[in-house]
Amino acid sequence: MKNRLLMFAGVLAMVAVLGKFYAIPLYAQAKAALVQDRDSPGRNFYQEVESCYLVTSPCVIAFATVPAGERLIIQQVSTLSTMPTATGPADVELRGASGSGVFQFIPVVAAPFNFGGEFQFTAHAPVLASYDVGQVPNVDVFSPTGSSFTVVASISGYTVAIP
Repeated sequence: MKNRLLMFAGVLAMVAVLGKFYAIPLYAQAKAALVQDRDSPGRNFYQEVESCYLVTSPCVIAFATVPAGERLIIQQVSTLSTMPTATGPADVELRGASGSGVFQFIPVVAAPFNFGGEFQFTAHAPVLASYDVGQVPNVDVFSPTGSSFTVVASISGYTVAIP
């Protein structure tokens, strides 16, 4: 009986020593597994491309409505405008639906090569804009001429879950 008691005490002492040295690293691993960055831009990447074809000024490109439970963070806006004359777009803007909300103005530059007698202009800029549930991001392109033109626009960023 005395041997069993001593053996049990030895096992308890060994468990206590092992617990002292291994409990903290095991706890840290378990804690790390439970914590996630669910709103990371890499996990929730967002990109959408829309266009308007042969319109007169303004070309209003409406993107998808932000769904329930999310917030859209836009970080980049790009456009390619194809104009019938060498006069480029007067203005490219990122804004909310019906002209409300965020205004970001994107600089326009002439594309280096034009094809087929058309003139192309690009706009690209980093932005920081936030759209909440039910809001609609728009890219608006304004032309000083009355001629028809075509625009392809892209927005990119990420979404954040709203609890």
